[in-house]
Amino acid sequence: FIAAAMAKRLAEDHAVSLLVGTMDLDILTPRAGPNVNIVPFNVSLARTASMLDIQPPSGEPTFEWLQRLVKVVASFDDPLKSLDPIIQMGAEMAESALQSEAVELTLNKATCLVADISLLLYPLILERHPALTTIGYSPIGMMPSNVLFMGTPYDPAPTTKLTGVGMSLFTASFNVMTGIILEQFVWPRLGQYYCEVGIRLEIFSSDYVTKHGCLSTILRAARERMGIVMVLSDLALEIPVAMLPMYEFVGHVLSSPAAPLQAGSRIADWVNGAESGFVLVSFGTIGTLPQSALNALAITLGRLAPIRVVWKVQDSKTCQESMSGVDNILLVDWVPQNDLLGHQKIRAFVTHGGRNSIEEAAYHGVPLVGVPLLGDQHDNLARAVRAQFAIVVEQSQINNHALMAKTFQTALSAKFRQNARKVQQRVQAHDTPSLDRVAQWVRYGMATDGAAHRIPTWTKEGIGYFGFALPHIILGVPVLLLVLIVCSCIVLGLRGACST
Repeated sequence: FIAAAMAKRLAEDHAVSLLVGTMDLDILTPRAGPNVNIVPFNVSLARTASMLDIQPPSGEPTFEWLQRLVKVVASFDDPLKSLDPIIQMGAEMAESALQSEAVELTLNKATCLVADISLLLYPLILERHPALTTIGYSPIGMMPSNVLFMGTPYDPAPTTKLTGVGMSLFTASFNVMTGIILEQFVWPRLGQYYCEVGIRLEIFSSDYVTKHGCLSTILRAARERMGIVMVLSDLALEIPVAMLPMYEFVGHVLSSPAAPLQAGSRIADWVNGAESGFVLVSFGTIGTLPQSALNALAITLGRLAPIRVVWKVQDSKTCQESMSGVDNILLVDWVPQNDLLGHQKIRAFVTHGGRNSIEEAAYHGVPLVGVPLLGDQHDNLARAVRAQFAIVVEQSQINNHALMAKTFQTALSAKFRQNARKVQQRVQAHDTPSLDRVAQWVRYGMATDGAAHRIPTWTKEGIGYFGFALPHIILGVPVLLLVLIVCSCIVLGLRGACST
C-alpha cells in the first residue's frame, strides 16, 4: 500500500513503474492509479515452505497460503527460529524479481530506484545496475534492523521494554551491547540468504563473498551511494536521538483525513447510531488470537455497553460463537480503518500494533489498546506507550477480566483522549503533506546523483557506528584522565607558587 501511494504521487512528476508480485496485483493496481506502469513478476516460495515443513503452493502463493505461513512463524517461541523463514521468504521474493525479464527490462530503462530498505532486493539491483540513482525509504520507522545496516547511532535494542522515558545508564548500556550482538551475530544471517541469491544469479562471485563477508557484500553499494533514506514516520512517535544526515522524516504516507462512510452500509448505520461512541477492534490482515482469547476479549468488550464495538475479523461467521449474549458488537470481514479512526464518535482502537495502525491512530488522535502478536509490533506499541496514548496488554493477560476492565477504563478516559490529541497536533502540524515531502526528496536525490555527499566516510567504508565510536571511547577516556591530571598538577603548582 505504501509503495502504491508513493508511486501514485511520484507519477504526477515522473514516469513511474512499480514492481509488484503477481499475488498482490489485484490489491495494489487500483491503489497505484492509471498513471503508474505496473510491472508484475511471479513469486516462488518453495524453499520457505520446505523450511517450515508445510505444503508449498501449487502455483502462485495465495493470500490464504501466506496467512498459514505467518501463523506457523508466529507459533515459534524462539525469535531466532522465526527469523530464518522470514529472511528466506524475502530472499526468495528478491530472486523471483531478479529472474523476471519484465523487471530487468524496466530496470535497464530506469534512471532512479526508490527502494524499501527493509527488503534487501535493492542492493542486488544496485550491483546489477550501478548507474541507478538510489533513494531509500523505511516503511517501519527507525527500526533497529534498518539503522544498523546504515551504521546509524540509534537505540538498537529490539527489546522495547528498554525504550521508555527515563532510560538509565544501565539500560542504555544494555541497549548498546544488544546492538553489537545483533550486528555481529544476527544480521549476518540476513546477509547469508541474499548472498546465496546473488551467487546463484552470478551477481557476486563466491570468492568475493568469502573474502568480504555476506553482509558487507550485500550492503556495499547501498552504503556508498544511498544519501537519502526517507523515514515514513513522524518524530512524534520516535525516540529523539542524534541522526545522520541521510535520514529524513517525511511522515506516514497512508494517513489522511477521513472520508465519509458509505451511506446505508452496516458499519455506517452502526457507528452513526452509537450515542456513547464506539471502539474499533482489528488485528490486521493476517494476525489473529486463539479462540480462548477471542472469547475472553468478547466478554470484556460486551461489558463496555452502551459503547458499541466494530470488530474486524478474518471470518465473521466462525467468530459468531464468541459473541453469545453480546449485543453491542458488530462483526465484519473488512473495515475502512482510516475513515473509522477519523470518525467523530470513535473512543478507542484495539490493535495488534502494526505500523500503519499506529500511525493512523496517531494522525487521528485515537487512544490505543495494543495486543502485540509478532514481529515489529512490540516495538511499534512501545513508541505509542512512550507518547502516552497507548496501553499494552499481552495475549496471556486477556483472560484477566479485572485487568482488562481497568485497561479500558484508562483508555476511554478524558485524560488519555487528551494525550492522543496532543500527539495528533504534533503529527498534523506540518505545512507540507507527507507524500509531497516524499516527492521533494526524490527530486533532490535525482538532481544530486543520490546525494552521496550526505553519507559519512566511515559509513561508506562499512565500519558501522559501533566500530566508529568504540575507538573514540577507548582512546578518549584515558586522554581525558590525562588532561585532568595535568590540569590538576598545574593548578596545584600555581597554588604552591603563590603561597611561597
